[in-house]
Amino acid sequence: RGREGNLEPFESMVCGAIAGAVSGALTTPIDVIKTRLMTVKGSQRTIQGVFVDILAREGPVGLAAGLRERALYIALGSAIFWGCFEQSKGWLDQRDAQ
Repeated sequence: RGREGNLEPFESMVCGAIAGAVSGALTTPIDVIKTRLMTVKGSQRTIQGVFVDILAREGPVGLAAGLRERALYIALGSAIFWGCFEQSKGWLDQRDAQ
């Protein structure tokens, strides 16, 4: 822990990466449905129709298409964001204390 119980920038990066990976993984099925909905033609152009089609053709695994890649790039982005945010916050706190 850093000063006054605040997280160090590296700790914030790790927390951001974990939170990003979890949120990316949990929202992957929604993203898969959205992407398929944008590319499908015909009568299945509803959320329910695309969902049923994915389950019928690919099974539940189809809803996790690209899960690892999505979780990884969101984790990296979140780590960079939170690390920069905490570092900037620390600099501003130091400046204000002077």
